Formats: sequence, C-alpha cells, structure tokens
Amino acid sequence: MNLTAIKIPVLLSIIATLFLFSCDQDDPRRIDYSSVPDPISVEGSEKITTESGLEYYIIEEGICPSGNERFCSVNPTDQVSIYYTKRVKNDPDRIIASSYANDGDIPVNTNVQNSRIITEEGFKRGIIGMKKNEIRVLMIPPSLAYGNNPNSSYSEDTIRVEIELDDIIY
Repeated sequence: MNLTAIKIPVLLSIIATLFLFSCDQDDPRRIDYSSVPDPISVEGSEKITTESGLEYYIIEEGICPSGNERFCSVNPTDQVSIYYTKRVKNDPDRIIASSYANDGDIPVNTNVQNSRIITEEGFKRGIIGMKKNEIRVLMIPPSLAYGNNPNSSYSEDTIRVEIELDDIIY
C-alpha cells in the first residue's frame, strides 16, 4: 500500500475543511458593525465648506475648560482620543470603519498626522480645531479621501466621517 497516495487526499480534505470553516459567519476575524450607531443627522446644522472642498458640520460645540484656545483645539501634531465612523455618503449602511465595531465602546487613541485611523487627508483637515466633546460630521470628497488610490473600492465616493473628540491627549 502506498502511503503517499493516502496522505495527499487526507491533506486535501483537511485544507478544504479549514477553508470552509474560515468562510463561516462566526469567523472571529469578521468585523461586526451591528453596534455602530445610526448616522448622525446634520439637519439644522450649519454647513462649512473649505477651499479644498471639504464640508463639515459642527453638531455639538466642544468645550475649552482652560479658556486658552491654543491648548484646547486639536493641532496637526496632537494625539487624540476619538469615537468615529466612516461611511460612504450616498450609502450610509456601507460602513468602512468604526470605533464602535465589534461592540466597541471605548474611544480610540491616535495621532492626527501619522495614523492608521485618520488616513484620509480630509479627515486630518476636518479634525483640526476640534475641542473636547465636540461632534462633527465631515463630508470628504474623493480628492481628499481615496480618489488618489485607483485600487480603492471607494476611489469615486464621498466619504462621511462622524467624529466625537473625547480628549486631546497632548
């Protein structure tokens, strides 16, 4: 009896089984967006449009306990603690990323400029000037989001980012 002839089908069966299990809905690597809050309404909020085409709405004004705006507003070099959700503007059920994913309820600490979260140029620009507890909704045009990346599935989409600034860490 040839053992190699038996080993190959067994090995292929194991690989096929592992593949099928990796496609299961209960895959622990799968991101669960079911706990992400519904989109924040911008109705009644003033729309601010920058020269670059970034639009944003201040939903809730932030606070400045010290009274010194220089230390109370986000700067490009700051590390911040935020809650956020990135969505496709014209399809708000299409979530790109969120701090609320997988039942997340703790803000994410990140740098403004060198970040794996704040990757879009429009997100970087839109968070500048925010104060503690401020809530903004950004509408980032493709040119400030993924438009320069032809391999992105969002290269032609306007991206909607909802941000709540929990704190400026430094």
